[in-house]
This record gives sequence, C-alpha cells and structure tokens, in this order.
Amino acid sequence: MKQLSLDVCGKINLSLDVTGKRDDGYHFVSMIMQTVSLKDSLCIKKREDDFFFLNIGNSSIPSGEDNIIYKAVSLYHQMTRTGLGYEITLDKKIPVEAGMAGGSADAAGVLYALNEMNHCKLSREELLKLSVRLGADVPYMLLGGTYLATGIGEHLQKLPDVSYHILVVKPNKGVSTKSVYQNLDINHLKNRPNNDKMIECIHSKKYDEIYPFMGNVLYESAKKFVPEMERIIFDMESKFSCSKAMMTGSGSTVYGIFENLEDRSRANKYFLEHYTEVYEVETTNYSISIR
Repeated sequence: MKQLSLDVCGKINLSLDVTGKRDDGYHFVSMIMQTVSLKDSLCIKKREDDFFFLNIGNSSIPSGEDNIIYKAVSLYHQMTRTGLGYEITLDKKIPVEAGMAGGSADAAGVLYALNEMNHCKLSREELLKLSVRLGADVPYMLLGGTYLATGIGEHLQKLPDVSYHILVVKPNKGVSTKSVYQNLDINHLKNRPNNDKMIECIHSKKYDEIYPFMGNVLYESAKKFVPEMERIIFDMESKFSCSKAMMTGSGSTVYGIFENLEDRSRANKYFLEHYTEVYEVETTNYSISIR
C-alpha cells in the first residue's frame, strides 16, 4: 500500500481524578475518556527514498523532529525497520493545548496507518505497547469509544459506549499540561468525580443520571491560567439548559452536554460570537476511520 488517508478523533474527559504521584513526577490518574467527532485528517504517502516530510497546512505547531508525528514514524521504524521515507500531510481541526489529545490522536493515527501500509507487521497488542512510549493517551487514541483509564493513563478498561450531544468551546488562550500539573495541589483536590457511580450509570444506560458524579480535579489549577473557562461553564449551564459543562483534560477546552439539539444550536451561535474554536460534535465508538 503506497498511500492511506484517515481521520482521527479528539477526546473529552467525562471525569478526571488524580490518585497519587510517582517519584519521577508523573501522576496516577483515574479517568473516563470518550472520543468525539471533532477530527484531524491525515494523508500518509510512502516515498521511494528514506526522507521524511511533514506538512501541516493550517496550524502553527512545529513540524520538525520534536513533533509527535515524526516521533511516531521514527519509533515504528526502530521496531520494524520499514524505513523513514514518508510524506505526511496533516489537516488540523482538533484544538491545540486544549485537553483533547489532538497530538496523541495524530500519533495513534500514524502508527495505525504505517502498520496497515506495511502489512500489519505489529499485532494489535504490540502496537498498543509501542504507542505508550509516545505518551500515556496514545494507546487510548488507538482504540476510541468509552474507557476507564488508570495508572498514568495507559491501563485501559473498556466500558459500554455512551451517546451524548456535545458542544466544544476552546478559549482563545491554551494551557500546557505540564503547567497545570505543576500547579496542582494534590493534597487539596476539588471537583473530584465518583467514577464508580459513573460506571454504574453507564452500565445501566442511565446516561442522564451521570452528571452529579462527573468532575475534573485539574480545573482549579488550569483556571488560574485561563480564568475565562469559568465564565464559559457558567454561560453554558445558566443560559442554554446544558445538562453538564466542565473542562476536559488539563484544559483549556470546555465542553457541554445537551439533551436538546436546539439548545445546543443556540449555544453554538452565541459562543461563535466570542470564540473562533466552537464545535457541535457527537460521541463516537471509534477513534480512527479510513477515508
């Protein structure tokens, strides 16, 4: 196979709890993650030579060796000796510094594509094991749907897939994951979720009973960097009958769950008057789709 085009989904956190900290600085987490239909597009072409090119058409993110896509190609080459000669074009739609795992999604998509183009040299289990070397979210972004993630995010337990109508709003300012975790007061966590109760609701398909148990302990830390998140959450819940609004990941994206599509449409129109990155999306039971 000489070429493959695919779309990769972003994710939201239905919950995010921090349960401890390792000696190396990484935090232990317990979180329920969900893919959504906001997607980056990738086109991977195999080259005759051994040169790698990355084209990013609509984003200011770097395209050099520090980019996670380059790291994914290099890592796959190290494991399979299939060469570095690829030209990859990325059409970026998932917001950057947003808590939606856009970079991890791109890396997962590239690993998946390279494995398909090279006749699946790695098994599914081998690919998942390899992917964690690129980041704790990357294994999940190879799978998609509804999952409980523990450890540093790499231990995954499949849950029944949920279905929600979502509005995503990215403030004009982003925030780095590193900054949020560095400023987290692990001894005085707020907004803690009840993952056990959430999982009970998910298994019984009582999706509308999940909202009181949702939470994200990183919100208080991230809010210090992007205080406007608080206003977005307030407006979603007070003006537009949003069932639940909260920050995803380490921020700065806020999302709202809507029971009524008309309410979501009104909210979408309102927030587009204030922000450029506003998206109406649905939950998905996949993370990668071939075009």
